[in-house]
Amino acid sequence: MTNRSSTPPDFQSEPSSTRARRLAGQETSAVTARRTVTVLEPRLMATGADMQAYLQVSRPAARAILEDLRIKPLPGGRHDLRDVWFALWGIRNVPDEGIQEMRTPLLTVAELAVLTGGCARTIRRAGDSRCRQWRLPRHVDLGPRTRRYLRPLVMAAIYDLEPEPWLSPAPRKPILQSGLVVKTRFAPAGTSTNGHNRS
Repeated sequence: MTNRSSTPPDFQSEPSSTRARRLAGQETSAVTARRTVTVLEPRLMATGADMQAYLQVSRPAARAILEDLRIKPLPGGRHDLRDVWFALWGIRNVPDEGIQEMRTPLLTVAELAVLTGGCARTIRRAGDSRCRQWRLPRHVDLGPRTRRYLRPLVMAAIYDLEPEPWLSPAPRKPILQSGLVVKTRFAPAGTSTNGHNRS
């Protein structure tokens, strides 16, 4: 008479010590998978001081802008620059070669005036009215008198170049949640391509 065992053949043939090690390995792999996190590159992180320098505002103003943009700080009080770029400019998926350029501080109206050979008052009025005598890139208003420009867009306009495709904004307008309303202005269509000098 054949003696049948209720234990499945695979478990019956596997020593108990081997089976214990296999199960322990599976459990360890599961715990490791649960603890796996995405490590952000240092060049994509910004401290409070970095944000102050990037926005060219005071430390309290930088903090208020980030709060209004609803950009939550990472552990350690740092911020993901990709969140900042998208909130301000609608730019996603910055390539590796564009990260350093995107990290450069935003340009003030006065700095843009120096680069374009105009005066600050003229640049501000041209941005407000979308004057066709000037070919200005889009800007953001972080406050009543706090206007900023993105350097890659400015340099493309100055040298009469098409901006890189990744600089195109996503199909939505970034808006802050309080009085610090971000107003995004675009260069008018059909303007002269050498409008960085007064015509």
